[in-house]
Amino acid sequence: MPYQNSGIVGNVVEKDYEVLGPVSISGKHHNVLGIIGWGGIGYNDLLDKAKELYPEADAVINIIEDVSSFSVAIFYNNFGVDMSGLAIRYIDNTEDYSVNFTVNTSE
Repeated sequence: MPYQNSGIVGNVVEKDYEVLGPVSISGKHHNVLGIIGWGGIGYNDLLDKAKELYPEADAVINIIEDVSSFSVAIFYNNFGVDMSGLAIRYIDNTEDYSVNFTVNTSE
């Protein structure tokens, strides 16, 4: 669910990564009486799937999350989650950015 102010947002320059391909996962989160919960999926699960499909994957971008829910009064809830995105590999730039400093000690 894309939100305008949803946390940390980084600007990745297109030339700094290579798109490897699509990746998607599905899962469910269960909850009983609002106290006991289990299951669910998140970004790390999506990244693990990306690394399984593309061993050189470094991250997943353009993530889309689709959520569905089912409830039985207040006793039981489950939320189905489908996540998908693009697996990417960062390109290593081997350019040298060395900086030489000269200290002037004369006054």
